[in-house]
Amino acid sequence: MTYHRNDITRIESLGRWEHEGETGFYRVIYVDYLLGCSWLYVQWMQVDPTNGSKSPAALFSVYLDDHHENLFEYPEIVENEKGLLLRYYPDSGHEDNVKHEVVLQISNKPGETQSESLRLN
Repeated sequence: MTYHRNDITRIESLGRWEHEGETGFYRVIYVDYLLGCSWLYVQWMQVDPTNGSKSPAALFSVYLDDHHENLFEYPEIVENEKGLLLRYYPDSGHEDNVKHEVVLQISNKPGETQSESLRLN
Protein backbone atom coordinates (compact mmCIF):
# COMPACT_ATOMS: atom_id res chain seq x y z
CA MET A 1 0.00 0.00 0.00
CA THR A 2 1.34 3.38 -0.95
CA TYR A 3 0.11 6.56 0.66
CA HIS A 4 0.97 10.20 0.44
CA ARG A 5 2.46 11.91 3.50
CA ASN A 6 -0.52 14.27 3.63
CA ASP A 7 -2.80 11.28 4.26
CA ILE A 8 -1.11 10.45 7.58
CA THR A 9 -3.29 11.55 10.48
CA ARG A 10 -0.77 10.80 13.22
CA ILE A 11 2.13 8.57 14.26
CA GLU A 12 2.53 7.10 17.74
CA SER A 13 5.28 5.12 19.43
CA LEU A 14 3.69 2.54 21.72
CA GLY A 15 5.57 0.18 24.01
CA ARG A 16 8.74 -1.83 23.52
CA TRP A 17 9.35 -5.31 22.12
CA GLU A 18 12.13 -7.87 22.53
CA HIS A 19 12.54 -11.09 20.55
CA GLU A 20 15.55 -13.40 20.13
CA GLY A 21 18.06 -10.75 21.20
CA GLU A 22 16.57 -7.97 19.08
CA THR A 23 14.85 -5.00 20.69
CA GLY A 24 12.84 -2.02 19.59
CA PHE A 25 9.51 -0.27 19.86
CA TYR A 26 6.14 -0.37 18.14
CA ARG A 27 5.22 2.51 15.84
CA VAL A 28 1.59 2.94 14.78
CA ILE A 29 0.81 5.02 11.68
CA TYR A 30 -2.76 6.21 11.13
CA VAL A 31 -3.78 6.96 7.52
CA ASP A 32 -7.21 8.35 6.66
CA TYR A 33 -8.50 8.66 3.12
CA LEU A 34 -11.37 10.48 1.51
CA LEU A 35 -14.82 8.91 2.03
CA GLY A 36 -13.97 7.27 5.35
CA CYS A 37 -11.56 4.57 4.26
CA SER A 38 -8.72 4.17 6.74
CA TRP A 39 -5.52 2.19 7.20
CA LEU A 40 -3.62 1.44 10.36
CA TYR A 41 0.01 0.35 10.01
CA VAL A 42 1.99 -1.25 12.83
CA GLN A 43 5.76 -1.17 12.46
CA TRP A 44 8.21 -3.02 14.65
CA MET A 45 11.06 -0.52 14.80
CA GLN A 46 14.41 -2.12 15.55
CA VAL A 47 16.99 -0.10 17.47
CA ASP A 48 20.69 -0.69 16.79
CA PRO A 49 22.39 -0.95 20.22
CA THR A 50 25.70 0.38 18.90
CA ASN A 51 24.56 3.68 17.42
CA GLY A 52 20.85 4.02 18.31
CA SER A 53 19.71 4.11 14.68
CA LYS A 54 16.16 2.92 14.02
CA SER A 55 14.85 0.85 11.12
CA PRO A 56 11.60 -1.05 10.48
CA ALA A 57 11.92 -4.78 11.21
CA ALA A 58 8.38 -5.66 10.05
CA LEU A 59 5.07 -4.11 8.97
CA PHE A 60 1.43 -5.10 9.47
CA SER A 61 -1.58 -3.24 8.09
CA VAL A 62 -5.31 -3.18 8.78
CA TYR A 63 -7.81 -1.74 6.26
CA LEU A 64 -11.19 -0.44 7.33
CA ASP A 65 -13.86 0.56 4.86
CA ASP A 66 -16.26 3.48 5.08
CA HIS A 67 -18.51 1.72 7.56
CA HIS A 68 -16.12 2.72 10.34
CA GLU A 69 -15.83 6.37 11.27
CA ASN A 70 -13.58 7.80 13.96
CA LEU A 71 -11.80 4.46 14.20
CA PHE A 72 -8.48 5.92 15.04
CA GLU A 73 -9.41 7.81 18.13
CA TYR A 74 -6.91 6.96 20.83
CA PRO A 75 -6.96 3.24 21.60
CA GLU A 76 -7.03 1.42 24.88
CA ILE A 77 -3.47 0.06 25.20
CA VAL A 78 -2.43 -2.88 27.38
CA GLU A 79 1.09 -4.31 27.50
CA ASN A 80 0.99 -8.06 28.17
CA GLU A 81 3.28 -11.11 27.99
CA LYS A 82 2.53 -11.56 24.28
CA GLY A 83 3.32 -7.96 23.37
CA LEU A 84 0.86 -5.11 22.99
CA LEU A 85 -2.95 -5.18 22.91
CA LEU A 86 -4.71 -2.31 21.12
CA ARG A 87 -8.48 -1.94 21.39
CA TYR A 88 -10.45 0.60 19.34
CA TYR A 89 -14.17 1.44 19.53
CA PRO A 90 -15.11 2.94 16.15
CA ASP A 91 -18.52 4.39 15.39
CA SER A 92 -20.38 2.85 12.50
CA GLY A 93 -20.58 5.21 9.54
CA HIS A 94 -24.02 3.95 8.52
CA GLU A 95 -25.64 2.27 11.52
CA ASP A 96 -26.28 4.58 14.48
CA ASN A 97 -27.38 1.82 16.85
CA VAL A 98 -24.39 -0.50 16.28
CA LYS A 99 -21.10 -0.33 18.17
CA HIS A 100 -17.92 -2.00 16.99
CA GLU A 101 -14.76 -3.17 18.71
CA VAL A 102 -11.50 -3.79 16.86
CA VAL A 103 -8.84 -5.69 18.78
CA LEU A 104 -5.21 -6.08 17.69
CA GLN A 105 -2.82 -8.32 19.62
CA ILE A 106 0.64 -7.26 18.45
CA SER A 107 3.32 -9.82 19.19
CA ASN A 108 6.86 -9.33 20.48
CA LYS A 109 7.90 -11.26 17.36
CA PRO A 110 8.16 -8.74 14.49
CA GLY A 111 5.39 -9.21 11.92
CA GLU A 112 3.22 -11.50 14.03
CA THR A 113 -0.20 -10.02 14.82
CA GLN A 114 -3.74 -11.24 15.44
CA SER A 115 -6.72 -9.03 14.69
CA GLU A 116 -10.43 -9.38 14.98
CA SER A 117 -13.42 -7.13 14.58
CA LEU A 118 -16.35 -7.72 16.87
CA ARG A 119 -19.81 -6.26 16.47
CA LEU A 120 -21.39 -5.03 19.67
CA ASN A 121 -24.95 -3.86 20.27
